[in-house]
Amino acid sequence: MTSGEIAKPLTQVLSPETKNIVGKLSVLFSVDSFAGGFVIQSIVSFWFFTKFGVELTTLSYIFSVAGVPTAFSFLASSKIAEEGTASQELRIYQEMSPRQYRHH
Repeated sequence: MTSGEIAKPLTQVLSPETKNIVGKLSVLFSVDSFAGGFVIQSIVSFWFFTKFGVELTTLSYIFSVAGVPTAFSFLASSKIAEEGTASQELRIYQEMSPRQYRHH
């Protein structure tokens, strides 16, 4: 892309067929991720219960407490991603307007 061209939004670049495929894959990955969390916890709970005799009530407290740092990590990762996106956008803007930034 040359400096005089304006980039099209991604929704205008993708064909309807590609949008359909991406949408289906997004739904599939969402369901997989959502269900995967339940399956892993269930298997780990079953293993602790059968191997060590840990009560399921105790395991529910452990998984609940472990979920709190996980939630905070999601918040932190979104902030980190926003900062990365902002710095990437600034770099792209600087590349598009080189004269404005080289003399400062």
